[in-house]
Amino acid sequence: MPVVSIARGCERGGQAVAEGVAAALGCPCVGREILVEAAVELGVSPGLAGPRIERGPRVWDRLATERRAYVVALQAALAERVAGGDLVYHSYAGHLLLQDLPGVLRVRVIAPSESRVRAMEDDGLSREAAEAAVRRADETRARWTRTIYGLDWADPALYDLVVNLDQLSTADACAIVAQTARQPQFAVTD
Repeated sequence: MPVVSIARGCERGGQAVAEGVAAALGCPCVGREILVEAAVELGVSPGLAGPRIERGPRVWDRLATERRAYVVALQAALAERVAGGDLVYHSYAGHLLLQDLPGVLRVRVIAPSESRVRAMEDDGLSREAAEAAVRRADETRARWTRTIYGLDWADPALYDLVVNLDQLSTADACAIVAQTARQPQFAVTD
C-alpha cells in the first residue's frame, strides 16, 4: 500500500481530504502533531517543537543547531511511521521530510483564499481577522519552508499532484488522490 503526504494550508479541506484518502485506502492518517510528540521523545525541547515552530523562522534564524535537530527528529519519527507503507500524513511540509524516498505520493491541497476566509468566519472570526490569519499562515509557511529547506512551498514541481478544492468537492478530491495512490509507481517496496 502507498505512503501519501498531503501538504495543506490552514483551511479545513486539506485535513478532510487526508482523512478521506486514509479511509479509502484503509490506512492510518497522522498529522504533524504526532511527529512533534515523537521529536520531543527524541530529545528536541518541547519549547522548540511546539509554539516556537509556528511563529516561523525569525526565531529559527538564531537557532541553526536546534533547527537541524528538530528537522532530523521529525524525519526520524516520520520514517519510523512510513517504513511499512500504508500511511497518509498531512501537514504543510511532509512532502519535504519524505523528499528522498521513492514511491511516496506528494499531494498539495489548495483552496482559494476566499473560501479559507469564510471557513474561519464560520469558526467565529471577523472577516478582517480571518483575512489576516490566512495571510499570516501563508507567509509563515512560506518563510518556514524557505528557511528550513531553501524551497518555495507553493512550487508545484515539489508535488506529484495538486488538488484545487475550488472546483472539486472533498469527496471527489479524495477519490482522485486515492486512485492515484493505487498506481504501481506509488507502491512501497523494499
